[in-house]
Amino acid sequence: MVKGSWIAGSSVGVALAVVFDQWSKWFFVHHQERTYGVVSGLSLDFTRNYGLAFGLSANRWVIVVISILLMGFLFWFARAEWKNAHPLAAVASLLMGVGALSNLVDRLRFGYVVDWISVQYWSVFNLADVWITLGAILIVIQYWKHDYGKKTKTAPPSAS
Repeated sequence: MVKGSWIAGSSVGVALAVVFDQWSKWFFVHHQERTYGVVSGLSLDFTRNYGLAFGLSANRWVIVVISILLMGFLFWFARAEWKNAHPLAAVASLLMGVGALSNLVDRLRFGYVVDWISVQYWSVFNLADVWITLGAILIVIQYWKHDYGKKTKTAPPSAS
């Protein structure tokens, strides 16, 4: 019953990841006036992100439509990779889909994404962004591990 267990397990994982990310964002929305210093160069600080990653801007509803299409593809790809016995790619796709889903919840609720992890001289992001990035890294690892896209070399015919 691999099919049922995969669906149940991934559904629980997706739900827990979204709940955890949304809880962390709730905390920072309700404690907006505080900045929590962690170590030099790293702080926890509430920020509203109305655009895309790294400050790129776009229309809110365009972002929503793109997010929905991307999530559909990622969840489909995760299931397909699980069936093809590539669990690392499946988990990676689920991580990216969960990140997109949780950020989409923010866009629909607030009109912006709540970011709260601030790295000096770089960026402000949230757990969903961490999951998206981790998923992308795992996809690259899966690609290198299985040499997707490389054609196998065949030996040249021997001259008789």
